[in-house]
Amino acid sequence: MDNQTNQNLNPANPVPELKQNISLPPEPRVFLKPKVIISALVGILILVGLGVGSYYLWENYNPPFVTKPINFAVMLHLEGGGFTIADEKQFNAMNSELKQVIDLFSKYDAKITIESESPYTEAVSKWGNNQLTYALEKGMGVGTHNDVMRVNSQEEPVNSYKSVKAKVDAIVGAENNIGCSGGWVAGYDWAVAAHKAGFSYLDGAVMVAALSVPEKNRPINPDTGKPFTDTEIGFNIPNNYMHDPLPPDLKDRMYPRRLKDTNDLVGDDSGVLLMTGELEELSAMSEGRKNCFPGCRLTKDDTDTLFKNIDYANSIKDNTKVSLLYFHFGLGTIGFPAKEDNLKIVEDWLSKMQEYQNEGKIKWMTMKEVYEEYNEKNPSANGTTPCGDGVCEGPEIASLCPTDCK
Repeated sequence: MDNQTNQNLNPANPVPELKQNISLPPEPRVFLKPKVIISALVGILILVGLGVGSYYLWENYNPPFVTKPINFAVMLHLEGGGFTIADEKQFNAMNSELKQVIDLFSKYDAKITIESESPYTEAVSKWGNNQLTYALEKGMGVGTHNDVMRVNSQEEPVNSYKSVKAKVDAIVGAENNIGCSGGWVAGYDWAVAAHKAGFSYLDGAVMVAALSVPEKNRPINPDTGKPFTDTEIGFNIPNNYMHDPLPPDLKDRMYPRRLKDTNDLVGDDSGVLLMTGELEELSAMSEGRKNCFPGCRLTKDDTDTLFKNIDYANSIKDNTKVSLLYFHFGLGTIGFPAKEDNLKIVEDWLSKMQEYQNEGKIKWMTMKEVYEEYNEKNPSANGTTPCGDGVCEGPEIASLCPTDCK
């Protein structure tokens, strides 16, 4: 390499330097016409406006009801399990707590069906102050509760149902008292017994009621894949399925069905209406009664679980059928005077239920109203008599019918 070449090398950039300046063409400049700029700005403003408007509509627009709301009910048992009312002081305290519940449900346009046995009716006959008539005046429902479970003949549950029905009839009127909760007599037919006694429907259906169903026809236990056994649903067996809702699958449970007998739970064209659709007690909704009783404590998790059940039921229900969800609200759920924490949970739940009703997700009903809707759409094949649907049809049961139906 000669000296001339070496002089033109730069050690930091070993490329020969050019001895002549080369002029590069200027970078092209793009000028937008004013009309284009204005059009672009207008387009951007339109897009922003549409976005803001869409967000506002999304946040503030309530869509029309597109599905039939699910019927929702609540039942309250005034007595049970050997409960007694010792004196007028206890009776008045019980009435104060009951009135508190009625007024609270009324405040939020909700409904509750209050079901009674003998102690309350006997106390009313002694001291007056009948809060069940107050409940009716407020648009609530009433009914009977029967805790009889062990009998020795088929006529015993009939007589038991008739006895408690007559006592409740006396303080609310037979026309208001057409249904009963309980009376799940093991080994005997509670469907036939309740219907013969004059009841049109039964609610509060729990797994122990399946003791009267032949094992092969019982619901399948989801934990075993086999029909529930006597041991799994029998009386006084700790942590069993006795008090779980019947049937266990909500997809089946949300539809009430008539039963002419307890040979199975499939549903018939006549007989007593079984109000399936129960969702545990409110204070045991999240954990399940068998996992917490008798120390179940009301928490927000319980009401959250309830709303999940409602949303799920609405997503799968058949709108051609009468559907129902409900639960038991114990008289001590709030307490008297009201426990502040429990009252807040219940009021928050009732407030959100009011929103659900306004949005068309639920429809508050008494148990009697659910029966009336079902009976209108699915009338009994045997017709209706003053003491129930088809109760006095057939000479074989005439002797068990109330006198006014013979």
